[in-house]
Amino acid sequence: MYDMIVPLSFTLLLAAVSAPTGSNAPSSQASCPLTSTLIVVAKCACGYSVNATSASAFSVFTDLLETDFLHVYNLSGDIGWQRQEYNVTPQVARGTYGKKAELRNVVANPLNSSYDYTGSGALGGDPGLQLWVRGDSSDGLVGMGEIVAMRTDMLYGSFRVGMKMTAIPGTCGAFFWFRNDTQEIDMEFLSAQFNATSNPVNLVLQSPASEAAGYNAQGTPNFQLHPLPFSPDKEYHEYRFD
Repeated sequence: MYDMIVPLSFTLLLAAVSAPTGSNAPSSQASCPLTSTLIVVAKCACGYSVNATSASAFSVFTDLLETDFLHVYNLSGDIGWQRQEYNVTPQVARGTYGKKAELRNVVANPLNSSYDYTGSGALGGDPGLQLWVRGDSSDGLVGMGEIVAMRTDMLYGSFRVGMKMTAIPGTCGAFFWFRNDTQEIDMEFLSAQFNATSNPVNLVLQSPASEAAGYNAQGTPNFQLHPLPFSPDKEYHEYRFD
């Protein structure tokens, strides 16, 4: 059995606030505990625009959270993210196995120098934040890594992440916005689905409809298996939802 690793992002950058402005400002509210990456354009100190404010559709945010995991050397510091530690039994997970989030499965692998932006990480291999999946499930729980944003005041945003997946079958790499089991936006990458001709991402909206279907969103209108024109396990790629 193998231990598997998903190196997470060159840069995690999140912009989400309670007061967006612009022609497509959202009208709903929710808390946002998730990771993300965003490229923003700033013309003044009062906000950040996802695209040019002269465009027909734009949003301006008054705050952002940026984390560059290429240069994070201590995960115990005040970095805006919290490593998770919890268990979910197979019964609650509604599957053969449950899951076990452990602190040891979230590992910093920064570049050796704060002045570098290329090269191998201090532990070797791809630099960034490593999220491990453990091969030993003898206790019925799959060991895994997870982090969440510590801020809870981010009500709107453009959320982006740069990730490189593993090609070893058996993992689910995910990037998600979560409020509860019926209010979740989820991008899931199942390594068992990667092959030479197909590399999809599962786009999921957990909703009351998916709850009624036993939390299986595949039979609802809010599920899409979307083909990608690249291999998620070969390079870092940016993923986004607004």
